[in-house]
Amino acid sequence: MDYSSDHGRFVAELEARLEKLSVELSEATYELYLGEKPPDLNEIESRISEVYFDPRNFEKLQEACASALDPTTRLAVDRLRRWFTINQVNRHPDAYKLRNEIEQELLSFRPVVGGLTVSRSEAREILQKEEHSRLRKEAYYCELPLARKIRTRVLQLIKLRRDLARELGAGNYPDLALALQDNDVVDIRLLFALLEEQTADKFRNYLLHLSAEASLDEIMPWDISYLFEKKRLPDRAFPKEGIMPAVKDTFGETGFDIDALGIDVKFRDIPFGGLCFGVRIPDDVRILANPRNGHDYYLTLFHEFGHAVYDKLIAQKHYALKGDSSSCFTEGIAVFFSRFVEDREWLTRRAGLTEEQANDYLSRLPYWRMLRLRRTICSALLEYHIYEDPDQDIEALSVQLSHKFMIVKPEPSELWAANPFNVSHPVYRQNYVLAEMIAQQIHDYLSHLYATLLGNRVVSKFMTKNFFAPGGRVSWRDKIRLATDRPLGPEALLASMGVK
Repeated sequence: MDYSSDHGRFVAELEARLEKLSVELSEATYELYLGEKPPDLNEIESRISEVYFDPRNFEKLQEACASALDPTTRLAVDRLRRWFTINQVNRHPDAYKLRNEIEQELLSFRPVVGGLTVSRSEAREILQKEEHSRLRKEAYYCELPLARKIRTRVLQLIKLRRDLARELGAGNYPDLALALQDNDVVDIRLLFALLEEQTADKFRNYLLHLSAEASLDEIMPWDISYLFEKKRLPDRAFPKEGIMPAVKDTFGETGFDIDALGIDVKFRDIPFGGLCFGVRIPDDVRILANPRNGHDYYLTLFHEFGHAVYDKLIAQKHYALKGDSSSCFTEGIAVFFSRFVEDREWLTRRAGLTEEQANDYLSRLPYWRMLRLRRTICSALLEYHIYEDPDQDIEALSVQLSHKFMIVKPEPSELWAANPFNVSHPVYRQNYVLAEMIAQQIHDYLSHLYATLLGNRVVSKFMTKNFFAPGGRVSWRDKIRLATDRPLGPEALLASMGVK
């Protein structure tokens, strides 16, 4: 770090201040999700907001940018400038207070299915496994009371973000958020269109095949997870008490000692399958997860440990470089590690499946990936459209998009408003689509070099050297290009789904 000049010292002091505040906020948010009474989130965020809204700080950053700094500090300054820009929206007092208020509603809500209060995990299991269509429908709509309660405030938050982004000269909030992460909303839409077109026929035909097998005359939205789940792996092979041993063994065999890394893990009923908190990177990294029996929950925890291992192995002194410029890359790393749970050798050796069971699962895996992709693209596009015109008939638009991407036509409802991403992670869902591309391109590159990745300690060396240790010192696009010998593209992902 550059302490040799006034500008270098200012950058170091600003980073230290922001890191201290970030730790406070991360710990408070963690306690909130843990179900404990956290410190006043608004009070902490008000102090963070003061830093970002102090014009003197931005002026000094501009001056630092024009001064003679070492290359690494210059990169940190560029990252800080991006943070200052996006946080004119995200850390605006009206925005974070409204966001926190809605988040409290999301976290305290308990769904009811069949007259019984259930956890979110239980509601998802009903949707996936319940034989009776009536109960699946109840599970599908179980968050509708919440959605109706918060819909107006969610739209208020979206409009506020849009207006604040426009004050900064952006066309809209998605344009601003994506540009600051080295993405472009037009390119993302083109990618979505390509992936939708390339997977449409195979996905439709497979879904119709599943419905015929189940003797369904008409496919309803609450049938899709159920139809796919009927062909899933047996839960008994994936008990929830076996998740942590599986994580430790698999990561350990590839060179990552989970116990030595010191990642704290707790299980709670949260709105997400799992969350990784980089409280103070790389020293304090925590995971909250919502586990049940089943292969899906193994996928989720391997995903979260991918985040955690990444955070633990970043080797950058600058706070601004302890992470990547785009969340799509960190999500891509997480998806890469979840791929281990989809590996034939892992399924047979670790989970004890027969070759026949493993082969059957792997033959269906491309369609599961299509389902995840199409669902994610559908919800991401809906969010983009809402930002473009929050006053349009959103419920009708949601029906149109669901019909196009999911081959079903649901009844119009306000369910979209209960999706926590709209509140806590705005314009985030495209990261999961890019992450699938990133993970598959890295996986294919390494698989071409080595006969197996399981139990191969070269994986930890490759990932740490090329992706983890550099943190934000190397742009995420350059990381992929340099490590895999080509720019990121959809070819590997499409091939993994049987699309040439």
